[in-house]
Amino acid sequence: MGRLLITTPLEETWDKKRELIFLGEWCKLFSQKKSWENLNYTTLTYHWDDRNKLYNDYKYLNNLYESLLVSLSLTLNKIHGVNFSNKYWRILIGPWLGVFIQVIYDRWEMIQKALDLEEELFSIITEKDISEHVPNDMSEFLDFICSDNWNQHIYESIILETNIIKQIKGQSSYNKKNEKAKINIRKKSLKSFIKSFINFFGKLLTPSNSPLVLSSYLSKKNELKMGLTNKYFPLWNNNIKPTIYTFSGQKRDFKINYITKNLFEKFILKAIIKQIPKAYLEGFERLRMKAENLGWQKNPKYIFTSNNYWADDLFKCYSAMQSLNNVPLFTGQHGGHYGTGKFSFIEDHQLSISDKFISWGWTNKKYNYKIAPIGNLKYIKPKKKRNSNNKKLLIITCSLPRYSYHLYSILISSQWINYFEDQCEFVDSLNEKIKTITTVRLSSADYGWDQLLRWKKKFPNLNYDLNKELMINQLNKTKLVVSTYNATTFLESMSMNIPTVIFWNPNHWELREDAIPFYEELEKVKIFHKNPVSAASHINLVYDELEIWWNSDQVQSVKTLFLHRYCRNEDRLIKKLNEEFKKS
Repeated sequence: MGRLLITTPLEETWDKKRELIFLGEWCKLFSQKKSWENLNYTTLTYHWDDRNKLYNDYKYLNNLYESLLVSLSLTLNKIHGVNFSNKYWRILIGPWLGVFIQVIYDRWEMIQKALDLEEELFSIITEKDISEHVPNDMSEFLDFICSDNWNQHIYESIILETNIIKQIKGQSSYNKKNEKAKINIRKKSLKSFIKSFINFFGKLLTPSNSPLVLSSYLSKKNELKMGLTNKYFPLWNNNIKPTIYTFSGQKRDFKINYITKNLFEKFILKAIIKQIPKAYLEGFERLRMKAENLGWQKNPKYIFTSNNYWADDLFKCYSAMQSLNNVPLFTGQHGGHYGTGKFSFIEDHQLSISDKFISWGWTNKKYNYKIAPIGNLKYIKPKKKRNSNNKKLLIITCSLPRYSYHLYSILISSQWINYFEDQCEFVDSLNEKIKTITTVRLSSADYGWDQLLRWKKKFPNLNYDLNKELMINQLNKTKLVVSTYNATTFLESMSMNIPTVIFWNPNHWELREDAIPFYEELEKVKIFHKNPVSAASHINLVYDELEIWWNSDQVQSVKTLFLHRYCRNEDRLIKKLNEEFKKS
């Protein structure tokens, strides 16, 4: 009898008496190691371990997204009896459609990898209510794609579509009510009540033609300053309870007019119809009405956000409607990967919908006319004097979903295991004296990787920070920051002039061509390293006289040039923003 293919950690789909094939490392939870380590199994390698394939797939999927966006926009116009522009639908459904195509392609390719074994395979297929796996909105979709149950459903759908792997009927123990979906979690606190109270009176004091600014990434002081200069009151809280929409199978009886080129494209068309969030189909009219009655500006001069363009469907619907009236949409950078990573769907999407994009200092040729390199919207004030009693080395780590999500040049899915092994090699390479003053800051989102269990098994005597304290407070108590991934953290520590060492695997964190020279300069002065041993060796060498290395003219000069490009501090931030928005 052939081997049994396991696609997720849900043990209801396992038969431990048989020879097993795990589709990927995401199937084998570290906390459940006793239940699988002695089984007769093999694990498939991840298809995007071939990073050339990843980049080529990204380009293919982006082109597919652009084509399907046009076709789906026409289809939704017809269903809803409207005639909205492609830009309208890009703003509203673009984030979901782009990520959905990338996610389904990843799951599709892994099933193809199993089929490439060219042997008899079996899989236990559970009986589920399909409607339970249709997301309510973008926010719930982002929860679903990280969950085992949703991914089990998607893998089963692909297995049924290919009809090559033999199916064994099983029973599902899935109960959606037991899942703590973000959509049902609302923390009521005095702080949120005060924000809502301020918002209520702020709306009354704000003219209907003033700018609408929400989640700008500016400090509260700068948001207030910007509001005063533009005669509006800042929106400091958008904690509006989401509407729960009802699934309708009849509503999903439609076709998308698109000529497919391969089997995957045939499958994705069916999957879009089954999986499009209810907010965009069954609940579209209610979503529009709610967006029109938010009490926000009816005729805003412009709209500015750095966050809500992605998962906030109410904000996106409001912005999409305003785009029909030619109201400019301005967005701002809100992370450190921007401008440096080789590719990023979020960055591409944000630039495509923005009439003006505020970067922290960088620009590029394609969108040069849109990008205003003003500076870090948070504005990080450098520390003039550091506490000489700080002894701690702080390692800042990341955790990413076990299943791939939106694509950008980072480690993906099971590659996190390689990342963790690099962190262990780094700590192993530190001298014993430094190890005793080392703290590992773990990511607040674990995604089932069991970070703390893994770390404590390897290094039981290290100090661990479980991310309960604000990063800024930790940085202020740190002698040296070690940043292990391409994101905001090292930009913040360097901006505060805290000694910083960066290392990561360049094969998992590819840089774009115009960023490479800046990182080569960081590498020359030993701030940036391409492997853990090099980073640890440098730290062992300079730790006792860290300030001498960090404050040397060469290091400070390279650091300053790098920050000017990727995280500059602008003293006249609000003035510059106002000038840019007025000009646009």
